[in-house]
Amino acid sequence: MMNVMTRFSAVPMWLGWLLAVCSITLVTIASYWEAPKNVFHFDDRFSIVEHPPIHITEPSLANLLQAGANAYHAPRPLPSVTFAFDWWRGGGDPRAFQITNILIHLINAVLVLALLYQVLIRLAPGWRGAALAVATVGALVWAAHPIQVQAVTYIVQRMASLAALFMLLAVLLYVLGRSAQSLLSRVLFFAGCAVSFALGALSKENAWITPLLILLAEYGLVRHGQALIRSTADKFIIGVPLALGALALLSIVLEIGPVYDFVSQGYEQRDFTLWQRVLTQPSVIAFYLSQVLWPLPGRFSLEHDFVISTALFQPISAAFAWLGLLGWIAGGLWLLSRRAGRLYGVLLLWVPLTLVVESSFISLEMVFEHRMYVPLLGVTGLLGCGLLWLSGRFRYGGLAVAAIAAVIIVGLVIATQQRVPVWSSVLSLVQNSAEHAPNSARAWSNLARQYVNLNRQDLALEPAQRALRLDPNNSAALETMGIILTNRGTVAEAERYFLAAFQAGKTTHSWPANFGVLYLRKGDEGIDPSASYRQAVTLFRQAKAMAPWSAEYSRNLAIALARSGQCNAAYAEWQQFFTLAKSPALIAQGRQLMGVDFQRSDGTCARR
Repeated sequence: MMNVMTRFSAVPMWLGWLLAVCSITLVTIASYWEAPKNVFHFDDRFSIVEHPPIHITEPSLANLLQAGANAYHAPRPLPSVTFAFDWWRGGGDPRAFQITNILIHLINAVLVLALLYQVLIRLAPGWRGAALAVATVGALVWAAHPIQVQAVTYIVQRMASLAALFMLLAVLLYVLGRSAQSLLSRVLFFAGCAVSFALGALSKENAWITPLLILLAEYGLVRHGQALIRSTADKFIIGVPLALGALALLSIVLEIGPVYDFVSQGYEQRDFTLWQRVLTQPSVIAFYLSQVLWPLPGRFSLEHDFVISTALFQPISAAFAWLGLLGWIAGGLWLLSRRAGRLYGVLLLWVPLTLVVESSFISLEMVFEHRMYVPLLGVTGLLGCGLLWLSGRFRYGGLAVAAIAAVIIVGLVIATQQRVPVWSSVLSLVQNSAEHAPNSARAWSNLARQYVNLNRQDLALEPAQRALRLDPNNSAALETMGIILTNRGTVAEAERYFLAAFQAGKTTHSWPANFGVLYLRKGDEGIDPSASYRQAVTLFRQAKAMAPWSAEYSRNLAIALARSGQCNAAYAEWQQFFTLAKSPALIAQGRQLMGVDFQRSDGTCARR
């Protein structure tokens, strides 16, 4: 009976690649077909919804460059350019942003296919068709896995997926350049590699790891089956990054120098220290890998309850996680040093190397699933190696591989289809987060605030109180309690919560805006009206200075100015409101509210 590998290899390569790309496209669409219905969430508000440079009305080069130059995250201008383009073509509708994110994910899946093929064709050089088939399976797993949902449907995480695109492209172009026959081809491939690296660095800071990925590709992929160290230059190329890494680590350990100053920034805003984060991250990585291997939809969430390690053996699982991570790295280095196992070493080391920026010293959130977006390639590559071995090991190995692959891919597509709708509204997402992470004060605070935003005060109180039981200094929960109590008319108690929120810190422009509403209500209820309205004006001006694009803040400031007797200023602020307001319903509501204080359109105001 003809070996299954021979059958694969008999398929014309152009047809194989076409089928591979088509299958990846179909699986990606099947996994994310509901994603365009999803909305903006959390950080989308700062980078897109409330960021005026993104809100262009003409897609001119000047407008796009201006959006990039004024990116909310200054080191990441390229995603802001794409945000501005999507804002123009969709008029601010999140559907346009979601479709672009899915397209980027699709392109990345094809790049994963190409990179896995470069690995597998070296593992089985005589079986190009089989290598392509198994690489396709790996790319399908990568594209359909539910751990990728956060990177795809959380719009602002385009920064991560766009950086990933250029990281993967840079490595692929380097590998192709190293095998190119003509000088011109090499120059073009290497130039493309350099440009891709630059574009990745302009998308997100973790793309700065790309040169190390290129080194890994050179010594593990390009030199497969060859001598690892050929000259003194090789020793220098390998030794310099190791020496710089050792010096950086020494700076952090001794807590001196510019490296330590950089990585220690922001920990004053966290509930954990630098070393607690470092001690905990191996456990987090082990959790990510468990999600990859056991991808039930209920295991994924925006929030996770995670025990922070305060010492190496607290909890004891932290020590085992450290042993596992160090063993993984040691195994990868050992395999990299051996000609026969070098490709496996590349795939093993790919995972920790692509996690080193976001899962080590820098003051970031403890757990975020989108960090596995690029590292997942290493895991799917190992899966591909296993399937390739299995396909040639037994008489019906190809059939076994096809059956296993079909079951895995269908299961992943279904899991992702179940996970994507959780992001369809802010309420569904925060409800899922609170259910998944019941010990997270932030999850309950977010749920309480969303109920307030939906004018469901009756449902907001319990999650806000639960958040404060978990963290009495949670400023967002304290502010939410102030809003709830203001709406209930207990302004004295509400004021205490607003002041406590301010003392707890971490407040945003919503704090003076909501505190101003309390003083506006005090004035309306006759509680020292003159002083209350003046204080409301001060607070609303503070909120507007922090968020000048907000029509709501202009509306509230106009009301407070009118009721404090500053008629001309109030009239001017109403005109500002009508300029900022986009919704016809909001404009109509504003005209109705303006009529309460203004009897004539010339700016003369008097309460009716």
